[in-house]
Amino acid sequence: MIVDRRTDRPPVQAPDVSVIIPTRNRPQWLGRCLTALADATAPSTSVEVIVVDDAGEHPLAPVLDRVSDGLDITLLRRPSSGGASLACNTGASFARGEVLAFTSADCAPQRGWVEALNLAATQYPGSLIAGRTETAKTAHRWVLVSDAITQHLQRWSAVHNVPPFAPIHNMALPRRRFEAIGGFAGTADTPRGEDRDLVARWAEKGWETAVAEQALVVHDRDLSYRDFLRQHHRYGRASFHFSEQLRRRQQDPRLFKGIWFYLVMLYRAYRAAGWLGLPAVAVAQIATAVGYLRERVSQRT
Repeated sequence: MIVDRRTDRPPVQAPDVSVIIPTRNRPQWLGRCLTALADATAPSTSVEVIVVDDAGEHPLAPVLDRVSDGLDITLLRRPSSGGASLACNTGASFARGEVLAFTSADCAPQRGWVEALNLAATQYPGSLIAGRTETAKTAHRWVLVSDAITQHLQRWSAVHNVPPFAPIHNMALPRRRFEAIGGFAGTADTPRGEDRDLVARWAEKGWETAVAEQALVVHDRDLSYRDFLRQHHRYGRASFHFSEQLRRRQQDPRLFKGIWFYLVMLYRAYRAAGWLGLPAVAVAQIATAVGYLRERVSQRT
């Protein structure tokens, strides 16, 4: 493990919040994320930033140097790629804050993001905090549809009797409980829906989940049609492993039941991307089903 502090500022003593950002081969996204985070965070906020390079091919030091004046940043580089789960766990193992906040390099935290998560962590001690995500208005149509599906899962989970859902790119939780529960599960080779899995294990412990509406990140990225298919195929693979975990815990693996779940999903996709959203949802569901079946077959042969 390579550790590199990319700031001339003295390290924050016992920061309240440690922000962890996993990344791989997207230096332009990381630069945008860190610039937004620096602009959105008040100078008086007690925060450290830990960037975890998941064995990417592009050097990140030049990117961090451009924004290090406004943030206390530590750069960690993993020797081999393990996926977002292991990268987040690596960052958490180096964190000194009592609250861990996770976001992604393709997200831009908005003003007061860290403060809103920290306030919610104070108001709901011991709880996992889910922030709010919006999609950039200039985002590509495939991003609009993909985010509409994810946001539908989060909203549906919040009002129905299913395990709550908090996306990994906007959540915060107490460091001690994160360590006690074993962190995120899954690897690059065996995806497990790291955020869904962690939140389900969190609920199984009887620990609470709360929502911080003021903790906003804006999501934007490059996503081609092929990327869209690969992403939802991977979601299907992760869904298989997540369902198997629920079965082992003697929980119902059918998280979303009934035609209304899918009708509302179609409506949200239409609102986000127009008529394109309807066939795109169908394509996404087919790719997810193929990924699920592929993983099921591969695990039983």
